[in-house]
Amino acid sequence: MTDALTTTYAEICRSQLRPSSIKRLLRHVGKTPAEMRLVSTLPLLAVLDSNGSHDALQVLDCTAGHGHIRRLIASDFVERALPHFLAMRPEDGRPAAAIRVARDRDATDEDRDLALAALEEAEDDIMPVRLVASKDNAPATAAVSVVDAARSAVMADALDASADAAWAISWTAPAEVRRVKWQAERTAQAGRLRQYLIHGEAAQHLPWEA
Repeated sequence: MTDALTTTYAEICRSQLRPSSIKRLLRHVGKTPAEMRLVSTLPLLAVLDSNGSHDALQVLDCTAGHGHIRRLIASDFVERALPHFLAMRPEDGRPAAAIRVARDRDATDEDRDLALAALEEAEDDIMPVRLVASKDNAPATAAVSVVDAARSAVMADALDASADAAWAISWTAPAEVRRVKWQAERTAQAGRLRQYLIHGEAAQHLPWEA
């Protein structure tokens, strides 16, 4: 698949974007709601360009026929955060295995259920360390965020995967720069999302935009 990804106005409305976000998108494409209802499809790239990656991912998650693409995008996000899990649990391959399942077009529901169960166990193994340690136990918090992001990838929830992966990457930074690091990762994610929206599945073979 190399075609640009599209959505419909009905799917945009079902995605539960804020009314102000839908108005911004309509201004961007120069159409009224009535006119949009007559348009068969809209490039998802228009949502990204108008509203940013959060809204584009929210719409993508509600667009039919793109489940595999959502898993590919989410898996790319999680993979960048994976070192923050391995820093705490270097021998634990469960999140990496979940990423492989998420990327596998031929994975069955049983494969995904097994991956999700393994992630639950991985999180259970981390939580006692997180609770016993200090309130701001950054390594354990980051590791749990990676597990959460991997779970979202298996479930084809690209929006949640993006947020959890970005927090995992930023959480181990000094408190005063965490937000800056988080925003930098969300910007990188937006660039990666743009590649998928333009190139479809072929984007998985492209390097991340600098």
